[in-house]
Amino acid sequence: MKNLTIIILLFSILASTDIVAIEKASHDLVDKAHKCDDTFLKENSVSGKNQIEYASQLGMGSKEYNLINIDD
Repeated sequence: MKNLTIIILLFSILASTDIVAIEKASHDLVDKAHKCDDTFLKENSVSGKNQIEYASQLGMGSKEYNLINIDD
């Protein structure tokens, strides 16, 4: 898990008022960095994607998001 922590820090800060969207974006960024479909499942034998899907089904937020780079 040590490598995951380093990669997440390189992405800096994510912010959103939608908890589902920010969880999905975070998960997607980690997966992209590791070139993997589900890094957490690979590393821990547990996927966070099920929780994101369930939260979306409960109406807690949307899985759709836009990443905006404020450094540009």
